[in-house]
Order: sequence, then C-alpha cells, then structure tokens
Amino acid sequence: MKQLVLFSLALLLSSVVHAEWTLATYHGHVYAGEHGRDDGAARFGVGMLCKQESGVPVYVLAHRRFVTAGGPATDLPARFESGDVFREFRIDGVPYGDVGSRYGSHDPANNLLIFASAVSLDSPIIQAMRKGGNLKVLYVNREGHELYVSDFSLKGSAATLGQVSCPD
Repeated sequence: MKQLVLFSLALLLSSVVHAEWTLATYHGHVYAGEHGRDDGAARFGVGMLCKQESGVPVYVLAHRRFVTAGGPATDLPARFESGDVFREFRIDGVPYGDVGSRYGSHDPANNLLIFASAVSLDSPIIQAMRKGGNLKVLYVNREGHELYVSDFSLKGSAATLGQVSCPD
C-alpha cells in the first residue's frame, strides 16, 4: 500500500506545471488547497492528500526548485528518494529532522526538481509551521555536509493551513 501511495504521489507531483506552482487531482487522490511560499527559484508548499487507500488524509510537504546553473544537482531528488541524501526541516532554528515517506523527481520537461514527504495531520512539524516564522529546508549527505539549503517565511501559515482541507 505504501508503494501505491508513493506511486500516486509521484504521478500527482509529476503533473506540476512550473508556471503555476500548483498540484492537481490524480486518480481520486485530491491534493487540496496548497499553502506555499517561494524564494524565487524554489517553492515550499503544504497540501493535503485526501482519500488514500487507508482513508486517512495526510499533509504533503512539497519542495520544488527550478533547475538553474547555481542550484542543486539534478540527481539530488533521486539521491533523496534512495536515502543517500537526507532532508532536514528547521523551524525558527528548531530541527525537526527528516519526516515521512520520500519522493524525489527531476522533471526535465518543466525544469523542476521535486522533493516530497507525507506526514500525519497532527505531526509536530505541522504544529510548528502553524506557529513558526521561518522555515529552513536543508539537504545533507550521509557525512552531514550541506548540499542545498532553502529558506522560506512562514508568515500567514496558521490561517492558510487552517483552510487546507479535504472536500466532503
């Protein structure tokens, strides 16, 4: 079942149109009302994957980055998915580690690198996002060296995350 959810998530995320920074509905898996921030070349979004096989909705933490000369390597998403690279979330300096199942993809058609994790609705990282002011997303190798870092403001996250919900 985990592989089916990850496969559905992968297909869902691969349908991203970079000009709109949005996700869509795929095979009944609704990705509802994304909240997100961008730093120009990257976007971090939180959405809700609804009506999974388990019947329990989850939040999807999606980080997308345009491929640029000064950006991360295009193999970084595959290394993230395989476990060779870890992602750490820090909210207002507090580390939350690497969370949830992993999905990574390089979408050459849209020049995007896509990283995603699914977390429960009551996850500590979601609670922190509702209260936080600054999110730092770090990608590190097994030796602990930073490979890529992105910073995002969480201003307005509490109100916007409160509006992210699955349709009835």
